[in-house]
Amino acid sequence: MSEYDKIDALLIGLALGDAHGMPFEMLNRADVKKHKKNSNYDLNNNFFVEIPDFHFLKRDLKKAEITDDTILASHLGRYLVENKGRINKEDYFSSLGQFIDEQKLITKGVIGPSTGRAVTKIRRNEKFTTSERAGFSNGLALKSAVLAYFLPLEEQKSNLEKIEALAYYSHFTDAAISAAAGVYAALAEALTGGNLEQIFASALDYMEQGENYGLQTFQPSSYQRTKFLLEYISDLNKTEALNFIAEVMGTGINSYESVPAAFAVFKLFPESADKAFAAAVDLGGDTDSTAAITGALIGAHNGMGIFNKSWIKELNQVNSLSLKELGRSLFELRKNK
Repeated sequence: MSEYDKIDALLIGLALGDAHGMPFEMLNRADVKKHKKNSNYDLNNNFFVEIPDFHFLKRDLKKAEITDDTILASHLGRYLVENKGRINKEDYFSSLGQFIDEQKLITKGVIGPSTGRAVTKIRRNEKFTTSERAGFSNGLALKSAVLAYFLPLEEQKSNLEKIEALAYYSHFTDAAISAAAGVYAALAEALTGGNLEQIFASALDYMEQGENYGLQTFQPSSYQRTKFLLEYISDLNKTEALNFIAEVMGTGINSYESVPAAFAVFKLFPESADKAFAAAVDLGGDTDSTAAITGALIGAHNGMGIFNKSWIKELNQVNSLSLKELGRSLFELRKNK
């Protein structure tokens, strides 16, 4: 395994999961199964499929195309490289709004509700009410993946303050910040070679502390739900565990649903990318985000060899990506910190 093997695999895994789950986003489990059959879905020979004709979300996305999960994580990564790891919330959100506008991402139908609302108001120079900043969807968690490249886990207070700054105009809630902190910490632990027990311990520690940041809301605890789910599925077989995640815990866009779900799928299939991606999709709901977080975890834990080369080839053919270069540039920030 090369020095950069896990570094390369984190963002590649995120993008693979994103594009793999994209066509199934917000479908129920029965419709996921129906589309898999109709599209000749196959993990080895047809990993990426088109959006089904019967889908109620109308988005201008083709087979193997990434969504805002990868696009906005990459944008944050480039912003951090350009600014040597420093985060100014006003400057960042201005950059984000300009990028989304230039790429016409809202028109394309790929921007989540919290981010879309925030950048629209910023571009119009409108004032925010508190409630308009109080998003609890999972966009912050996806973006925070790139922080794992260079922020050392031992600087917890400083790291949580950085995540809070990234959340300020769009996801400024305890639930969203806690979930994002968990994703960052799990990936950072994985990149340093931590085992599964250490990965989950770091994630839960950061999630617990992350609940003290942002607006204190009525939303259920991302930390408590993740802790409970990881413990509960230990006594279930894989089928029972996946049914429990989908039918009881939920797999929607909210941070306190999709992030615990992704951690659980990773726990069930930590060294099997194909089974993990298939499970993330089979759950239904916010499949692209769940699969993206799962893919990042799988990649950071195992390295590039865990992914089928044909998946990566098709991903790169469809999307203009420089994820290896971006990941390595972000990692260099750690060396220069």
